Amino acid sequence: MNKKNFLRNVKNLINDGKYMGKSVNHRKLDDLGFFVVKDAFPLDTIKKFHSKFLKFLEKKKLNQTKHHPVEVKIDNIKFFQTIYKDKNLKKISKGFFKGRVGSDFYRIVKKDIRNSSAVFCHQDTGYQVGSFDRYSLFICLTDNNHLNGGMVVYPATHKFGYLGDAGEISKNITKKYLKICPDLKEGDVLVMHSAL
Repeated sequence: MNKKNFLRNVKNLINDGKYMGKSVNHRKLDDLGFFVVKDAFPLDTIKKFHSKFLKFLEKKKLNQTKHHPVEVKIDNIKFFQTIYKDKNLKKISKGFFKGRVGSDFYRIVKKDIRNSSAVFCHQDTGYQVGSFDRYSLFICLTDNNHLNGGMVVYPATHKFGYLGDAGEISKNITKKYLKICPDLKEGDVLVMHSAL
C-alpha cells in the first residue's frame, strides 16, 4: 500500500468492498489487517454448530468467562473440536504459513441481539502465544452486524505494531481513526490480524 496516501488508500479499499470475497485475498488482508471470506462454510454445517451451542446453553453446560462480557468457553466440549477437521476451515488455513498452522484456543463469542455488550477496544496479540504475525478467525454462526453487537475493526492498524499490553487501547488513539463493522452472515469468516 502506498504510504504517502495511507488513509485515503485504506478508505478506498473499504468503500470498494475489497475486504471481502469467496477466498482469502492475502494482499488485501495484508493491506487492511482483515478480510471477510463470504459463505466460507455451508449453512448446514453452521446450523449444526449453532444448534449444538444452543442445546449446551439450555443445559447450562457452557461457562461464560468471568472478565469477558460475551465469551463462552467451549474447549472442554469435544463436539466443537471437530471444527479443526472441517474441510472449509482447512481450505482457509492452508494459505497461511505454508499450511503449518495451529491454534492456541477457541471459544464462542456471543454477539447477537440478546448479547450485544461491547468488548473494549484491544488487540488480540496480548492474549495469544507465538510470533507477532498471527491471526484470529471468527466463524459466524448467526448474522452479525452493527445492529446486534457486531465486531468493529480499525483497518490497517496492524501496521502500527503492538499498541500496548493486554487490555484496552486508549480511545485517544482510535477516536479519529476509520472504523468498520463488517456485515457478516451465517457461514462467513472474518480473518483478522491479531494486531488489528
